[in-house]
Amino acid sequence: MKDLRGDDDEVIHEMLKLVDYDLQIHEYNNDNPGTGKLSDLSPTSLWPVHDFVARVLRVKATGFVIEKIDDRTLIRETLPLGKRFNAFKNLLVLQPENAKFYGLVGLFFECAQEMQINPFLLSKAGHEYLQGKLGAELFNEFLDQIRSKARSEKYRRMVKDLKERMKRNFTSMRRYIEALFDEYSKLLVLRIDFGYHRYQGIPIALERILDDFQRLLNNRRQNSLFREMVGYIRRIEYGEDKRWHIHAILFFNGQELQNHSALAHLICEYWNRDITDNDGVAFNCEGRNHWI
Repeated sequence: MKDLRGDDDEVIHEMLKLVDYDLQIHEYNNDNPGTGKLSDLSPTSLWPVHDFVARVLRVKATGFVIEKIDDRTLIRETLPLGKRFNAFKNLLVLQPENAKFYGLVGLFFECAQEMQINPFLLSKAGHEYLQGKLGAELFNEFLDQIRSKARSEKYRRMVKDLKERMKRNFTSMRRYIEALFDEYSKLLVLRIDFGYHRYQGIPIALERILDDFQRLLNNRRQNSLFREMVGYIRRIEYGEDKRWHIHAILFFNGQELQNHSALAHLICEYWNRDITDNDGVAFNCEGRNHWI
């Protein structure tokens, strides 16, 4: 029983836009909850964090040209990065206290925490933040902090570890599938996506889909639909359109089953009717191009 996991620089945009909680983008500590739950965070908001840091690292310029005259601090020029000051303020409030992110997203929040930035005290770039320091000055210092940390051995080692994890996960998944083929001379493979109706008044939480999918797996012992199921791979994602959903690959003993379309349809109906109490939708990726 394996989860499909991976991390690839070439798909970093989709990896954050459709956040995959199996990719180890975060760690979540249930024993030490903070003020917010991870499921309260809209994962689609993580891509702007990554994009902001990537822009910072692509250039050497600061955000504002600042001049001090006597006891006054003035902004002489707003540079391209400085035009993202308001976006910077909005990004600071995204992280729940009980989550840890990796990559450029983690770099952003780590710098903010080390500098002890309070986003609720930030107003405008030209307004005072704390102890006579303008918001623009804080912003410039934040950019310097990001660049400094990105050059550190700790950060470089973290990036290396993520890439190695990608290779290990891919190798593990491949061995798992090869082991199934060694055990069974013929496999019937279904690709099914499990999700929920968009008309739900209350957003579906991450915990809900995890619990529902686990219940589907637990119930297979008493459900004849899964009698010949010999393994699965699943990946959890969050998309602007589908919200929380699971991409699943289900493996069945192909010597005993042949009609994959009928079986997939019945599993989709079982998810919708019995597992989610008609809140769910499921998509047979091998069948017609619509959700059941």
